[in-house]
Amino acid sequence: MSVLDEPVRTKFSNKGGNARFDYGVSAMQGYREQMEDAHVAIVNFDAPPATSFFAVYDGHGGDLAYKNDVSLEARYQAVTAFPEVRSVEITAGTEFLVIACDGIW
Repeated sequence: MSVLDEPVRTKFSNKGGNARFDYGVSAMQGYREQMEDAHVAIVNFDAPPATSFFAVYDGHGGDLAYKNDVSLEARYQAVTAFPEVRSVEITAGTEFLVIACDGIW
């Protein structure tokens, strides 16, 4: 897997919300030859109980080029196909929720 010499720094950003909350999303291609990540934000997924759906889909093709560092143990460079899935109730006391990929958070 080859990577670009310079990162593609163009960012795709969007925002939205409903009566309960606002959200923002952003994505950048980086050194990958093509964008491999995606996200979805559906604020009004269904009527009562007022469910929303947010997800980050992390493409890993380009990661294999970066996760070949002989100075690090393999366990610190893991690429997995098993997503971490959580359901979180957003209450009046919720200030923010971060959904991210690529180990940047």
